[in-house]
Amino acid sequence: MLSYRKHIRIFVASPGDVLRERDRLSSVVQELSTTIAPYKGFSLELVRWETHCMPALGRPQGVINAQIGLYDIFVGIMWKRFGSPTGLTESGTEEKFRVAYDTWRRNQSPSILFYFCQHPFMPRNIEELEQCKRVLAFRQELEQKGLIWEYPEHDTFADIIRPHLVRLLLDTTYAQASLRDFQFYQSRAAPDEADAQGLIDEIAQALGPGA
Repeated sequence: MLSYRKHIRIFVASPGDVLRERDRLSSVVQELSTTIAPYKGFSLELVRWETHCMPALGRPQGVINAQIGLYDIFVGIMWKRFGSPTGLTESGTEEKFRVAYDTWRRNQSPSILFYFCQHPFMPRNIEELEQCKRVLAFRQELEQKGLIWEYPEHDTFADIIRPHLVRLLLDTTYAQASLRDFQFYQSRAAPDEADAQGLIDEIAQALGPGA
């Protein structure tokens, strides 16, 4: 039986007003790590600047970008706050998205998921109103680039993103396994009929039920 294992890094970017969503995403990743991940041959890591960065000199957001490194899935979350300028963009979340988007345009990776909370709120001052306007303008830009998603309340975020991650992870691991199996098959020199059937059986086992 063929055996493959892929370590998948999921990076989350958001302003500070959606901390509950960040924590719920962590719970979802832990849940998937103990359910579908072992059976499909991959492991998961949630990458957050709070847990994956350390103090260093330099432009703060640039330091974070460098220390985070590469990842396979980008999860962006926004509600009413856009964030603070980084020196290059209007917020850290915006800069991290643009880094991910530029990489995606070159490599079709990482996968990018962006979510906007629809919980009602009333701006209390001009600063909050300006933050909200920036969120809306950014959302409008993203809607020109692809499909974004909404969720109604902070507490519903886990139920919204869970099936999206499951589908994405299964599609990703299936595609990777298929490519590796094809390369493995191609490396076998002129197999006879019995060898070919054996390879087909091995590939079917590697892809798992329902493949």
